[in-house]
Amino acid sequence: LTGFSFGSIGFEVAAGILRRNAACKLVVMARNEARLEDSLRRLKEMHPSAMVSPVVVQLESLKSVRAAAAQTQRILGDSNASLDALVNCAGVMACPEARTVERYEYQLGVNHLSHVLLTTSLLPALQRSQRQGGGRVVCVSSAAALFGDPHILLESDFRSYMPSNEYQRWPAYCTSKLANAVFARGLNDGDKWLNVTAVSVHPGVVFTNLAQHILPSWISNRRGAMSPQAQLNAARLFGLKTPSEGARVPLDAVLKTRGCIHPGAFMIGSRSFKLWPLSKAAQQAPRIQDHPNDKHNAESSVAVQFTELSIAEVAGYL
Repeated sequence: LTGFSFGSIGFEVAAGILRRNAACKLVVMARNEARLEDSLRRLKEMHPSAMVSPVVVQLESLKSVRAAAAQTQRILGDSNASLDALVNCAGVMACPEARTVERYEYQLGVNHLSHVLLTTSLLPALQRSQRQGGGRVVCVSSAAALFGDPHILLESDFRSYMPSNEYQRWPAYCTSKLANAVFARGLNDGDKWLNVTAVSVHPGVVFTNLAQHILPSWISNRRGAMSPQAQLNAARLFGLKTPSEGARVPLDAVLKTRGCIHPGAFMIGSRSFKLWPLSKAAQQAPRIQDHPNDKHNAESSVAVQFTELSIAEVAGYL
């Protein structure tokens, strides 16, 4: 699980998994070692017998992601170990213009490409899971995906996407979340990735550090020092969900049996929604000619193609 930090959706998902199955083994990832250790301490206070291994990862660096994946493999044990679920929960939102270490637009690199690399690195372990439907991949996306740029789904050069002089923080965020959702759809639908069930979810608009660039500074700068009740009051003031409320949908996506979810779906609550940008891309894709009268298959083809392009983009770091 990525994005494990006290006060985050990731922390609440981890806690929820342990409430359901205290004997399971968790590998939790975050970028800040001190905060990771503090969050782990807090989780252990709630679940003293929990078997949780921390891994530090900088998602803006594909080399760091590769190292984190390798460390996870060592934690899992032998080369035939299995992994039941991967929750791609970490991300950034509407941040100032920046580039990743590998010179990708920051939100696309952190929210999408880093998780593509992590997921691909751990796919063999996920495919060995004995769960019905195989290992579960949950990509925490957003309803903002509905406003993403469909052209990214046909992109063959991710580094050319949104150069610095054209940067707009909200379109960049929406498109990165579209990428999350379409990657899950393609991963689920592709013939190359058998025995894996992937979904994407919208957790709601949640009062976490993710909102640091959009909340008033007098709130975002003090959030870490707030008591749980103060954070709840602040969330209600701005009409936001608390982290525990925001964790409900991704937690359901992780824990429910395959028969109770829609594989490849974009989930908002208990419902699955159509990704309009994916439909538009399917209409525009010059190479998708196999199913001109079948919109579902055309969209699936675009999703699989985008997933393949995304995996190829990070393949040099596998």
